[in-house]
Amino acid sequence: MKRVTKPVYILLFVTLPQLMLFCYLTLRPGVNIESIALSGTIILLLMGIFSIYALIKRREYSTDTRVFTAISAVYALFTALMLLFNEELFNIAGLLSPRLVFIILCMIPVLYGIYGTAFNTTSAEQSNDTAGYAAGLIAVPFIWFVMMNIINGINLNAILMISIIAGVYTITLLSVKMLLVWKQEKPDCEFNSPSTKRYYIITTFVSLLLPLGGLAINQGNEGLWSRADSVGMFGDFSSPAFYIIAALNGFLMLLPAVKDKKLRLLVFYLKAVCYTYILYFFIVFLPILPIGAIGLIFYGLGIFILAPALAAIWQGWHIIKEWAGLSKAWGTPRIIAVFCAGIITLPVCMISTFWSDKDNFAAAVRYLDHNSVEVTKTIDLARLDRTLKNVKGSYDLTRGITGYAPGNTPIISAFYTDFVLDEKVISQHNILALENLFFDSGHSLIDAGLSNSNMVNNRVRLAAVKSKTEFAEETGVYRSWVDLTLENPTGEGNGEYVTTFKLPEGAYISDYYLDVSGDRKEGILTDRRAAMFIYRKIVNTRRDPGLLYYTGRNTLELRVFPFSEHEVRQTGFEILHNHPLNINLDNNIIALGKDVAQKETAVEGAVLLSPLQKAGLKRVERTPEYHFVIDCSKNSDIAWHIEQIEEYATANKITGAEVIFASQRVESHSLADMKKAKFKTECGFNFDRAVRMILSKESSKSFPVIIAVSDNMPGAVFPGNIYPLSDRFPESPFYYALNHDLTLTPYSYEDNKAGSRLNDPIVEPVLDFNGKYISDNDECELVLGDMEPDSITLTGNRYKDAILLDAAQQRYLVNGKPNPLELIRAGFRARILTPQTAFIVVETPEQEKELLDLQERILNNNEQIPTVTLDEPPLLLCATLVLLVILFIKKRKSDP
Repeated sequence: MKRVTKPVYILLFVTLPQLMLFCYLTLRPGVNIESIALSGTIILLLMGIFSIYALIKRREYSTDTRVFTAISAVYALFTALMLLFNEELFNIAGLLSPRLVFIILCMIPVLYGIYGTAFNTTSAEQSNDTAGYAAGLIAVPFIWFVMMNIINGINLNAILMISIIAGVYTITLLSVKMLLVWKQEKPDCEFNSPSTKRYYIITTFVSLLLPLGGLAINQGNEGLWSRADSVGMFGDFSSPAFYIIAALNGFLMLLPAVKDKKLRLLVFYLKAVCYTYILYFFIVFLPILPIGAIGLIFYGLGIFILAPALAAIWQGWHIIKEWAGLSKAWGTPRIIAVFCAGIITLPVCMISTFWSDKDNFAAAVRYLDHNSVEVTKTIDLARLDRTLKNVKGSYDLTRGITGYAPGNTPIISAFYTDFVLDEKVISQHNILALENLFFDSGHSLIDAGLSNSNMVNNRVRLAAVKSKTEFAEETGVYRSWVDLTLENPTGEGNGEYVTTFKLPEGAYISDYYLDVSGDRKEGILTDRRAAMFIYRKIVNTRRDPGLLYYTGRNTLELRVFPFSEHEVRQTGFEILHNHPLNINLDNNIIALGKDVAQKETAVEGAVLLSPLQKAGLKRVERTPEYHFVIDCSKNSDIAWHIEQIEEYATANKITGAEVIFASQRVESHSLADMKKAKFKTECGFNFDRAVRMILSKESSKSFPVIIAVSDNMPGAVFPGNIYPLSDRFPESPFYYALNHDLTLTPYSYEDNKAGSRLNDPIVEPVLDFNGKYISDNDECELVLGDMEPDSITLTGNRYKDAILLDAAQQRYLVNGKPNPLELIRAGFRARILTPQTAFIVVETPEQEKELLDLQERILNNNEQIPTVTLDEPPLLLCATLVLLVILFIKKRKSDP
């Protein structure tokens, strides 16, 4: 092996791989020349420098150790730079993952340099220089990373990763050096002894080939380190860390015993670190070991399921032997301490990473916070991508044959999600909104369907409607029941009825029922999150649920499931209202109530005005104030949008306006200065934050006309629950999108639905009610006044309590008070449906108990909704069992 340290071999181990890399990057079909310009230049420059050195020194017998160190350090730095800052280099799909090819061809020079450094420092006169060369090996990437962190702000997790990388380099150097020294010291007869050969054959197979082979087979056809949301039959083990630790573990197990007791103790510590990795896979595969036995008999690949158990036993036996030998030199207490330190090293490193992800995710969620307009913290997109992937996977109800979600990392993902979310719940809508906001994903931000499309049909129809209304003279409140007859007219089973309808302001749902197997069951008013989860679960098991809940402002959705062939079922709900109203159910107009004397209904901090009262108010006029919001997402053309604004402003004689540049952050400029703004296109289009910033500015003389300038309006983060702010400006019930022909597409503040194109903004007449501006129409309207923000005091009058809850809900959307849990509990006490609650009917007492237990967990502990039905083995229990087995074997060996 001495020959490969000659300078001429640099041409083989450095020049050739880099030449192959250059050809691979430049000759791929569809390659972007701009993305490879920098990387190609660096490849040619480094290849030229080391090639010239090799040619000049080609007749010499040994390469200078400093050159070997430079090769390793420089190519390690180059690899890190490209992976971190030139993502476009790896976006071309092919038979082989471009990222994998790049890493392999760059790691050949790194490993060659490490081998050369180790070989040159094995002689007696240079052995004392090993630490210096190791320091040189890690100095360049280490100092570079530290400098970047000092410039951009200290990141503790980045410092941790630097230390891990430096540690891997050092371990690799020392390990190669130990192998070379051992080979020189050991006679061939001892190296070739049957017991030694047997040990290395078994260790190579059990600790190296099986783990790496299992990871590769689990990966399937996906590219290595793929970012797909669902990778692997047994879980997502696509992270580079799984491959690196597997290789390092096998390498450590193949190391020969060393005489230096300090070095031997270090190796023992590292083996304990890697043993945690082996134990993790042993625990993950413990429930499916029988599958491995069956697979071994019929297919042979079952050996990979048994591999973690084999590795845990084999390496446990090896660690026991090492423990016994080291205890004589260091004492048992020290060995126990070192072993425990090794076992907890990986969990501590993981938790450190999780903690940084938690802070990063909390900062990202603040961008969706309705009550936080100013957000300045920079978001780490790689961390956020990892968090969203795990959170989405935790909400996935599907499981593979092994019981694990294919898109998640078993046990770790569940713990990660609980830790990062702090055992709270994030809605599917907000997950999609974050993906739109930071990754410009273009999701439609409509709530995901509650039913499984593979199990239900949606052909159930409304067959008949009946209504009954009672009027209470003393309170002036109507109480109306709407009874629905639903029919499945088809010969298919598993039918589901779904409909949406709107209630006017001042009308509230106070009861619900569903007939189940001929018995009328009263709806349970429960937490909306718990009801959603239980409904999904019941539908997936084909049982009887009925659900009624709010989907938007005064908009409700009713769901009933299941319907067998030609089945007819009854359901209905009660409405409290103080004026006659019409509701539209599947194009059936239902009139509720008759004309009576209309009264003002006042509660603490709010008043519900009747149409008759509004008729006596004075009409006022305010002037329009224009606000243009430019889409600055990563795929947007800002220059083109500025030209559109200029054309529209000129055509409509607009001289003064605000221009807001919006990506995940927002920045305001005047119309005159918008061309001077320097705003980078990045992430998604945070239209919601821009709208809230505009509507938060109250004015008695003007009202805002908000115009979005974007070529991808459906992919924007739309304003949700914005009506408490938009109601301040009833002249403008819409915001607009500017089209290429300078027409406007109106979007409703209530549901973000688009209307027909217009030439000019719509301006509605408004009235002045004690300094508050309200709509001039024939509908009731709730006007907010002063109210204690932190409390809700119910009156005992259900209708007034409903108005009180409505007002409190609007205050919460504006300033975050009162506490949403107080809103939910107050709704329970008044038995009034609110946006945080839902009416649900379930079939069995067991389902009802599960629902109420889940609700209490959410309300009392704010826990995350469970989505996994298969219990994974407790980590602590399994680890304890393994430790007991090791101690038992050790005790038997020590007994005579």
